[in-house]
Amino acid sequence: MFDGEGEQAAIEAAAAQAAAAAEAATAAAAKQREADKLFNQDQVNAIVAADRRKLAEAHQVVTKKYQELEGMYKHALEDKTLTAEARTQLEAKLEDVQKTYLTKEETLIADKKKVEERLSQEAKQWQDSAIRWESQFKQTLVDRNLQEAAVQHDAYNPGQMIALLRPMTKVAEKLDDQGRGTGVFEVVVDLNDINSETGAPQITRRSPEDAVKRMKELDDLYGNLFKTNVVSGVGAGTAPGGASIGRINKQKLTTAEYMRIRKDNPEALGLKKSSY
Repeated sequence: MFDGEGEQAAIEAAAAQAAAAAEAATAAAAKQREADKLFNQDQVNAIVAADRRKLAEAHQVVTKKYQELEGMYKHALEDKTLTAEARTQLEAKLEDVQKTYLTKEETLIADKKKVEERLSQEAKQWQDSAIRWESQFKQTLVDRNLQEAAVQHDAYNPGQMIALLRPMTKVAEKLDDQGRGTGVFEVVVDLNDINSETGAPQITRRSPEDAVKRMKELDDLYGNLFKTNVVSGVGAGTAPGGASIGRINKQKLTTAEYMRIRKDNPEALGLKKSSY
């Protein structure tokens, strides 16, 4: 434990000795500078050289003392039985010793490093928070746009439509005619589409409203997601009362079938029933 009077006295004595050595070295240097005025240049140079040697030796002594003192405090802090108050006091004394030992330049470097570490940590926290909020904002923006598009085009289940389109949807920067960013961001859908001329699969980038509208046109791929394509008429299931429920694929109908359904059940083809 670090609570004995002997160890505490040793630390304080070492601190006093180190401080006294530093003070003596400073006083000797000041005294020597006064004496320099009384000698010629060669003598001054010799005195300066000797003074530097003495200061170097004194510095070594002081450095050693401070290092020993620093080691004593660090060793004392390793004691697991220290009270919180005793630990706080030792840490404060250790910091004082370290600051005293360091040169002014080294102190500034050490302080600068601490500030940089703190700012770096705070910057990371702000960055993580910004990324988290940006992600949440984008997801909310995407879901709201998809929800509005699904409702506008009579999707059977808007939630299902959102779940289907969400992986294809993102917030992207709008580009000008030269392909440069404009600083304006918009929600876009990279839709699994069909080429109208060749029938080949392709991906088209559209707004959520345009993407859902296009999906409504592609009966084979997405027709069962919309109310207008799942109505009473030709289909696989049977509703209460015997009505057949299903989706009519207009592309697979013969002319005669198309004309019959158009006359008897135009809603099945997405047409409005005549009032006449």
